[in-house]
Amino acid sequence: VHCLHLQPLFYRRKIKVLKRVKIYCLDITIYQKTPISVIPRTFLKRLLDESAANLSDYESYLDDLNVKIKNVELESNIILAPMAGFSDVGLRALAQKYGAGLTYTEMVSAKALEYKNQKTYDLLATTKNEKPVAVQIFGSDPECMAKACKNPRLAKFDIIDINMGCPTPKIVKNGDGSALLKDIALAEQIIKACVKATKKPITVKFRIGTNSNNI
Repeated sequence: VHCLHLQPLFYRRKIKVLKRVKIYCLDITIYQKTPISVIPRTFLKRLLDESAANLSDYESYLDDLNVKIKNVELESNIILAPMAGFSDVGLRALAQKYGAGLTYTEMVSAKALEYKNQKTYDLLATTKNEKPVAVQIFGSDPECMAKACKNPRLAKFDIIDINMGCPTPKIVKNGDGSALLKDIALAEQIIKACVKATKKPITVKFRIGTNSNNI
């Protein structure tokens, strides 16, 4: 696995980021202890107060940062996370236009790919200039997930991401998404099967736990 995405337990949460500053985040939460390297430059300008270190120091640090996932080099360290119902081709195009170094599709069912579902194919739409771009797949069958990685429809994507973070009941009850956090052995089989099936980088999106008692 070449990259891991950590998610908070809840999608929407009002949190304190830096001094006297509160924002609403969807999917990605920026905590007080978040490394400065993962905070967009636009956020820095809004969040740093007069007593903070010189902003140019941070900008120089970001400019020098070389972001690479296996053999895929990013022009920016700002990444649009895979979000069901949000990260469609339109939003991804806008994100890239305004500086995103990498974009992810909405989550795509590995089984639906095998069944050649047209609605699932629609989720794989990309623009000509959308590079690099990653696709996110979900499922709990290692063989099915491996087949998805080999699917010709995924050939245009630079990175394949495995969803192990979705908390939606209809996903979890099938053993997919964040349900895999309860079965580490199966999660390991899925990751190994996907890595073996493709030469593309494999990333994993997961949560820090299934609930507040299981971190």
